[in-house]
Amino acid sequence: MTAWTGGTRPKGLTEISSEERKLVRSLFREYCTEWLTFWGPGTKLPRGEAQTFWVWARYDAHATTRT
Repeated sequence: MTAWTGGTRPKGLTEISSEERKLVRSLFREYCTEWLTFWGPGTKLPRGEAQTFWVWARYDAHATTRT
């Protein structure tokens, strides 16, 4: 996985490859799971955090799959 550090922005979800889309979902789940593990059971992930994790996943997946 490559962290996005600048450069081109990701395209819309309908314009990216299925590989990149799968990576976005995988990274998003990973980020959410890590947050929930840290804060403990019974904790609900705030919407703002989830939105931030989605954006991170989109940009990190783009940086990983771009050539």
